[in-house]
Amino acid sequence: MINNNYLHKDPMNKIDIIEKIVSGISEFKIIPFFGAGMSKPCGALDWRGLVETLKSELSNCENIDDNLLIAEQYQIQFGRDKLIEKLRDLCALKIRTSDTYQNHLKILAMNPPIIYTTNYDNALEEAADLISKKYLKIVGLNDIVASPHGSNQIIKFHGDFQDDQSIVFTRSDYDERLKIERHPLDVLFRSHILGKSVLFLGYGFGDENIQYIFEKHSEFYGTDNLPPSYIISFSHNKVKEEELKKKNVTTLVLSSPDELTSLITEINSKVFDKGNDFDLTFLNQDIHREVLLNFELDNLKNYISSTNHTGKEKHDKIRRTLEMKILPNDVEPNVAKLFMEFLSADYETEIVDALVLAFEHVSFRNFENIISISFKLIELTENPRYVFSMSNPFSWLLALMKIEMKLCKVLDDAAEISKWYCCIILGYLEGQIAEKKRLEFNQVDSLFIALQTHNYNQLDLEDRGFTKEQIDETIQFYIGQHGQILRNRQQMGSVSNGPNMFRRNLKNIQNQLTNGLPKNVID
Repeated sequence: MINNNYLHKDPMNKIDIIEKIVSGISEFKIIPFFGAGMSKPCGALDWRGLVETLKSELSNCENIDDNLLIAEQYQIQFGRDKLIEKLRDLCALKIRTSDTYQNHLKILAMNPPIIYTTNYDNALEEAADLISKKYLKIVGLNDIVASPHGSNQIIKFHGDFQDDQSIVFTRSDYDERLKIERHPLDVLFRSHILGKSVLFLGYGFGDENIQYIFEKHSEFYGTDNLPPSYIISFSHNKVKEEELKKKNVTTLVLSSPDELTSLITEINSKVFDKGNDFDLTFLNQDIHREVLLNFELDNLKNYISSTNHTGKEKHDKIRRTLEMKILPNDVEPNVAKLFMEFLSADYETEIVDALVLAFEHVSFRNFENIISISFKLIELTENPRYVFSMSNPFSWLLALMKIEMKLCKVLDDAAEISKWYCCIILGYLEGQIAEKKRLEFNQVDSLFIALQTHNYNQLDLEDRGFTKEQIDETIQFYIGQHGQILRNRQQMGSVSNGPNMFRRNLKNIQNQLTNGLPKNVID
């Protein structure tokens, strides 16, 4: 539900505004432009906080209202190096997690190919790394020249702390930038906004950056030909809003940063839903995705553990929360822990069913997590509900099928899929021997059938820690336990169950598998 406070009184309907933003992002026709307010949740100061802190350290500047002159005065009094050092301290990202980066992550999850920022920090770059999004940082001409055509870019419009000379902050910095008629970043900005809108986030009306950007904006196009753009603010300023309106910029006024997060979440969700409407024209574009954050995962665990919800409600909540989401690097391990916990415990059938079905659609990038959860899924084959049989009405819940389908999603090569699938099953079988757990005939039979389906005895698995002798000993052990039916199925020789039989527990096998994992098996 869209909050009625999102837009001040304006002829254009607020719902129409949100829909235009959603459509623009979906069609890659809106460029996000990040201001200092976007880094505030990470502990950095916004523009007003920066200027007020600098002013507090100066003498005889109480009557100076020009923010850029205050910055200039600080540089004159303490020197350029001291100013940059101070900015580094005030703009430092003190809290760096997926929760504090959530607005960045949700914007990045919508796959904008170009993002601008006047921030000097690396919040956008770090957020992109959290979800393995590849963006090139553009600070100057050399970066522009070196960037491949079609590359995703984060453009640091007023510089970056990695290059002190690039920082634009004082009155003289702005004046110098304005003197350069064809500054590379201004030329780049002109080309990028041709026919595109801009969504300004984290700016206040008193932010000198926004004044500069709009000056350039109107200079490039004239006041009559500006593409429609949007700025989100936390306060009203009728004079400024009217000025922006003349430049075809609509102001959305929110009451708090929490409302900004709610708005970005809503836009992200609508863009995701719009992306699900299959459109062949966008086959070559990255799909829009939603991001899963740790606090949402905590909410899910509380929901599952609560007695206030039915099994079906929990089932639906699990799938809505986990499937098709981008998992930041600090969230993925917690998602894996959730699977391990709720697949291990004696929870309602609907919860286990939901996790079995969700596994295929959860975007794990760490292969170790896929292996460990696969072992848990194989444990479910003790239950006839998760094993194939002619009379089983739950064929969509087959644990082994879900493992195979997951491997098909993350691996391109059919031979690799077969190898990993057989390794996971063989590892589970061997691990149960080491832990002295007796498996029932039906469970072993279903695992043997899966191995046969992938011609395990024709695969070379030695590089994954399974020699022919070790595989034979494992197979023979279970034939010895369950007799002639398995022997006939395997068409193998006499039982070898001697004292030198190789034994590894599941943890050792998992470590062996992941240590031998080729790099970049999952992009």
